[in-house]
Amino acid sequence: MSLWMARWRRCRSHEQSPSKVLAELWRHLRSLPSKLGHFSLASAGDGVPPGAESSVRVRSDDLLPIDLREVATYLLDEGSTVANSVACVLNTLNYLALCSGHAPVPTVMPERPLTNPQKQVIDHVRQALSHLENSGEQVAPFARMADELREAKFDYAGEPILMMEDLDAEQVIAAWSAVGQAAVQEATAFLPDHIRDKLNDPRSCLLPLHEWPSRTPVSKVRASDEEWHKVVVAAHERGLMVPLDPEDVFKDASGVPVLNGAGAVPKFKTIGGQKRKCQRFISNLIPSNAFQARIDGDDKYLPYLGQLTLLEQESDQVWLTDSEDFTSSFNLFKIPAAWHNLMGFGKLVDASAFGGPAGRKVYPAIPMGWLSSVAVVQAIVRSLVFDHAAVLRLTEVTKMRALPDSGDLTVIYLDSFDELRRLEKGCKEALDESMSDRHARFLQVCREKGLPLNESKRLVASTRGTLQGGLLDGDLGRYGLSPDKMANLMGLASSLAGHEQWSEFMLRHLVGKATFGMCFRRPIFSVLQGVFSEIQCRAAFNDMAAPAATVVDEVLMVLCLVPVMFTSLKAALDDEVAVTDASPSGGGAAVATRFKPPPLTVDSDPRVCHECGSDCSNRARYPCPAECGAMFCSLACVMGHRDVDRPAAGECPRRAWRPPRFGERFSGPRAPLSHAVALEGRIEVQPPFDLHFGLDMFTDHGRSELQRLMDDEDLVAEHWAPECKLFSRARGRPITLEDGRTIQGPQPVRDGRHLMGFPWLPHETRARVRQSNNMVLKALKRGKDVNRPNRYWTVEHPYRSWMWDFTLVKELEQEPDFSHAVGSLCCFGGQREKWFSFFGDLPTLPQHLAIDCPGHQGLLSCQVTQRADGTLVYPTEEEAEYPWRLCTEYAAALTEQLNLDGRFDAMVSAERERYYLDELAQSTGRLAATPVKEAVAATLVKEEAHLCQTEERAHLRALLRAATYRGTDVRFFVELDTEDQPELHEVPYLALRWDWKTILAFPWKEDGHINELELNAVAVYLKRRSLDKQLAEFIDLLYQEGEPISYAGSSQYFRNWQRCYVPSRALPASWDLVEGLMGLAFHNGQRSFGLLLALGFNCLLRTSEMLSLTHKHVVFHPRRNGLSVVIPGSKTSQGNPQVLLVTDRQLVQLAKDIICPTSGWGYVVLSVVTVDATVTRGRWSCNKTARQYIDEGTAQLAHASWSAPQRHSVRTWSRFLLRVPREATVATQAPANCAVGSHDSFLG
Repeated sequence: MSLWMARWRRCRSHEQSPSKVLAELWRHLRSLPSKLGHFSLASAGDGVPPGAESSVRVRSDDLLPIDLREVATYLLDEGSTVANSVACVLNTLNYLALCSGHAPVPTVMPERPLTNPQKQVIDHVRQALSHLENSGEQVAPFARMADELREAKFDYAGEPILMMEDLDAEQVIAAWSAVGQAAVQEATAFLPDHIRDKLNDPRSCLLPLHEWPSRTPVSKVRASDEEWHKVVVAAHERGLMVPLDPEDVFKDASGVPVLNGAGAVPKFKTIGGQKRKCQRFISNLIPSNAFQARIDGDDKYLPYLGQLTLLEQESDQVWLTDSEDFTSSFNLFKIPAAWHNLMGFGKLVDASAFGGPAGRKVYPAIPMGWLSSVAVVQAIVRSLVFDHAAVLRLTEVTKMRALPDSGDLTVIYLDSFDELRRLEKGCKEALDESMSDRHARFLQVCREKGLPLNESKRLVASTRGTLQGGLLDGDLGRYGLSPDKMANLMGLASSLAGHEQWSEFMLRHLVGKATFGMCFRRPIFSVLQGVFSEIQCRAAFNDMAAPAATVVDEVLMVLCLVPVMFTSLKAALDDEVAVTDASPSGGGAAVATRFKPPPLTVDSDPRVCHECGSDCSNRARYPCPAECGAMFCSLACVMGHRDVDRPAAGECPRRAWRPPRFGERFSGPRAPLSHAVALEGRIEVQPPFDLHFGLDMFTDHGRSELQRLMDDEDLVAEHWAPECKLFSRARGRPITLEDGRTIQGPQPVRDGRHLMGFPWLPHETRARVRQSNNMVLKALKRGKDVNRPNRYWTVEHPYRSWMWDFTLVKELEQEPDFSHAVGSLCCFGGQREKWFSFFGDLPTLPQHLAIDCPGHQGLLSCQVTQRADGTLVYPTEEEAEYPWRLCTEYAAALTEQLNLDGRFDAMVSAERERYYLDELAQSTGRLAATPVKEAVAATLVKEEAHLCQTEERAHLRALLRAATYRGTDVRFFVELDTEDQPELHEVPYLALRWDWKTILAFPWKEDGHINELELNAVAVYLKRRSLDKQLAEFIDLLYQEGEPISYAGSSQYFRNWQRCYVPSRALPASWDLVEGLMGLAFHNGQRSFGLLLALGFNCLLRTSEMLSLTHKHVVFHPRRNGLSVVIPGSKTSQGNPQVLLVTDRQLVQLAKDIICPTSGWGYVVLSVVTVDATVTRGRWSCNKTARQYIDEGTAQLAHASWSAPQRHSVRTWSRFLLRVPREATVATQAPANCAVGSHDSFLG
């Protein structure tokens, strides 16, 4: 290994392009004494060296491996450097596919021509290398990268961890903002209340005394007295330091002052167009931090680049970036003076530094080394963006929640504010690189607050910009490691590979920077495994040692895969959802492309009444109030469907559900209001209460029934329409008849002083008045006593009715929830002007019924007429029933209000929650616990509401946005408040709502670890998808060329397919179905087709046999009243014709191509009784096969059932078939050679 490393160092002695580095590595890999080197040698076609662990077995029928010899030919025109660099990357992918884990190296890689998918992979890698190459970045030579490897550390964000330096005043001042641009705002002015309260009271942030450190940490100021004096003077001029009396310094439990240190880390800044080294001033507050608890600020809202890799982009879209960056954001905001005693530095300064006595200095701005600095600064910037610049919080990208569902995103990371806009490319051109309104508002706020921005880093409507350490190319739809960091990582990895002795320090440097790059393409994380063990080993012995060969392989694979450390934002969303599983014995897979229908619903034909089966296509259709999907022809059928106490033809699967209910009292004979409400849906209607339905409230039965209806717990609204004849103010007035005569009107029964009726009325009239009063009082008392706000109540009477003067009405009118809706029936389709008033507490009713009458023309007269017997006819009595439009408006108002209340949705949620509670009670112990079970059930119900058919793609996009901030998986949580702290509990995903189809079920050929088997199950599924597509294309080609399926080895594909798919035998056709199909055929004028269906069923004809028949194959026997069907060729006749005798004279040869070969034998078994006779008639060559067909088919038919729509269709067309004999009598005479005659015996 040391010799190989020496050769590699010599190769990397000078600066090279990324492609050149990879091309050289490919040339050197074949001599690498490791497993990766042996594999590279085999890939090049040279075979593995003697003694190497190898195997002659190699999988060569997948996407990988790609034959690298073919790659060289494919990229011949691109040049050797490009071909070799691409081969180097592909070699790594081949190795991971074939030799990961403990799999041996193939002895020889078989030659294999490139497939189209493999060519796409090659082109993808070539384009990735070209993108890096075109950036102009170069990989530094070994010596320079070796220095960086030994001297600098890198964190997991890919940023260097720099060692603290002594302060150099000139370099520190150069990095600071100019005078007047620091400490310009109070931090508390931009903080939410809970953070502001903490910041105003430092003592609330101190740890309990028993948690204070027993020994205060020590930190020093890294500067000479002279340099420190210069730093303090410059800081004081900028407002960054203020004096602190030594007596005010915070002291520990022993009374010892707690003093802090200071230092600097290197920072490069462009000054005057030149890059210059400066120093970033760092307050080392380790001593002070040891006594504090971190403020719970907004650092939890920091974004994570793993989320940004989930961005979506269509091919005709582009991402634009608007970016602003503060100048020294930590130095812009001042913390309260109460914190000064905790922030004192450990070095005194002379009085001349700030024009006062000698003393300690304190950093009044937010110190970068403070425990809570990140939490506070993130909260300040978020407040500036969301509260002051009025940017919508819903657009924020944060690891606390899913990606926003919009094309406008906001990314806030301490000192930077980035705005992402997804636009159509045409819109982007129209914008002409103008900044957004949000961006402009933010700039205005910063100017008003005097907050300086770094204009050199500003981006406006840019399609290319840095974001979270990565590079976003909005045109290409690519987000990945920036080219300069790619080149740097390649140099770092190539330098480490050339060192013969590795330390923990060096390994951690590489891993820190590599893991950052892998975040842009997380599958690359699988490369690193042994390196972590190597780090632990080096840390345990604290020395340098030669690395293991496997670790060298991992480092080199990282080097090879750097060019593909990016994510394509234009990757398409798959329409097929797949699930795989594995056990020690076998694996399987299922797929889904759509959701199941809503739970507990029926597949009902809306044109057919689900209860009685009558045709309702030309009439109003009543929906099931529980929304089970059934439709009905009448309110009676709806009630029968929902009645739990009596059987229904189509029982409602949601009978246990209790939708909100409406009740109508004194409805009239046709109860139009109840019908209108029922037609709206989502409201269940009680049986109307009226004398016409045998319900008299003045009888014991009527009173008990009315009380039962009113006591219904699910009743949410009721309408009362008590009798109004005896409440008219017109009683007693003279009536002018049509002939001009004036007669006395009906006797008055009440007035304003005698609202309950005159005491001198005759006994009979007084009884009628008393009954009318009782009806009205019953309705009004119900309005007074009804349980609100859970129920609504309305009552209706003519506008000038004496009822409105009742005391109960006046009391209700004083309540704010009650109001009148006054209108005329002529505004709702009535034929006369007749004014009414609906009174109640239904808020939406007035806007539907209170319509100003414009004065309609052509209305009928209200003239009273007199019959011959002297009785009077009042035209208004003819309109005692509400006009239909008025009923529909009332129903619409009620539905609108209940929807606003969420009554129906709340009922559905409660029922579904009850279902999930029962299911979770039988789940794991964690989910079965009461508080967890209730919270999880409620969350599942909310999620289920979004899983609607036709919304599958939107749901998949939502899942993508909901991926964890690492960008690897989707997890759902529910938060429970406990006594100690909130607990997060995972919520199961509702996979049961997908309509799954099992596509794979297979046993394992070899045992393996369950983790490997799980991954293998995924691989089998992916392979199946590719195989299905290729096989379909290949068979299609063979078919078009007229070749047999076994040609060119396709029989092997067919055998593979047979191993993957479990055959499912078709359900045998029943005679009911054949009757229905024949009726439909006759209805469409396809008489020959209909009769051929019967012929095929009767004779057990195979599809091919039916297709081969012509009228010449039917021979009649007039004397015997039968016919023979001659089958020219059959599957079981070895090419010889077969003859079948049909005793039914009506069967004629017809054509059909959709019935399975064994259709109809179930019917024949019932006809001929014996299995042997069935075998003979079906011409099976093997009794065993026949019995298998018969047994399985009989079992299938026993469990088969028609849905309501299917049952209706079959019956409808079967009934049509019964009319065919009558129609046949007028048919034209059939040709002599056609077996068409009377249909009586055949259809009878």
